[in-house]
Amino acid sequence: MGETPNQKKCCEIVVQLLARMANSLPVNEFAPDELDQEKKATDWHVALKGTSYWIEHTQIEPYDGALKGDEKYLRFISQLRMEVTAPVPDHVGVNICVSYKVYDFSSRTINANAREAALRINRIIPLITDLNDDQTYKEISINISGLEIRILATTRTPHGGHTNFTRLSPPALESLRNSRIEKAFISKLKKFQGLPKRNNKAVLALEFSDQSLSSHLLILDAIDQIYQMREFSFDEVFLIDSQPGNWMAWHVVHGTHLRSQRRQPMPTDWYQ
Repeated sequence: MGETPNQKKCCEIVVQLLARMANSLPVNEFAPDELDQEKKATDWHVALKGTSYWIEHTQIEPYDGALKGDEKYLRFISQLRMEVTAPVPDHVGVNICVSYKVYDFSSRTINANAREAALRINRIIPLITDLNDDQTYKEISINISGLEIRILATTRTPHGGHTNFTRLSPPALESLRNSRIEKAFISKLKKFQGLPKRNNKAVLALEFSDQSLSSHLLILDAIDQIYQMREFSFDEVFLIDSQPGNWMAWHVVHGTHLRSQRRQPMPTDWYQ
């Protein structure tokens, strides 16, 4: 998928985890793809106790196009946050759910569409927040230039008096997630073609940071299902959550087999 902002940092974290596992200091670290004009080599290399670990990093997403749509989604939500100003009663919470298809908007129309949506939402909120014990929720859907937005008011929430913004997922999200991760596995296997088995290890570093449609539990479950259906020849697979300020890591596959103990504690200076 090409170099990403966290690619080098994720590779460095994997090196630290491998070094801790091997109880050895890393040597001979370099970026093979920087020496490969066709970019067919792996992203990073490290040697530990005479074994070469070839590390390939990739970002994973819940469905095709999610990463490309993230910037537009965040811009749209940011504009909504500024312009949705209708007051919400203390005993009610409002959830505004925006369709994932916000990526269909052109960059130049995002702010204008968000302002139009905010005008309509500000008119709707007073109409659906008059809730009581007999009616605990109301929901209205609107359409802005083909984009669905659902406005839900409910008394069954710990966020009384607040408006929250989330992303509506596509149908059959977990099936799409499994398919997308499997595609990533298949694609990255090509980077290790021709790698001698002796004293060489194929390492995959999976990164995610999407918090609205993903969690490590969902991703780990998807990996488990994929590995139950077919075998992959990765020697080590790591999952890294790069949520700003609170990175986490899991060692998912070791010696081509799924691990049961996965969470890998790491100091903050590894990612800050």
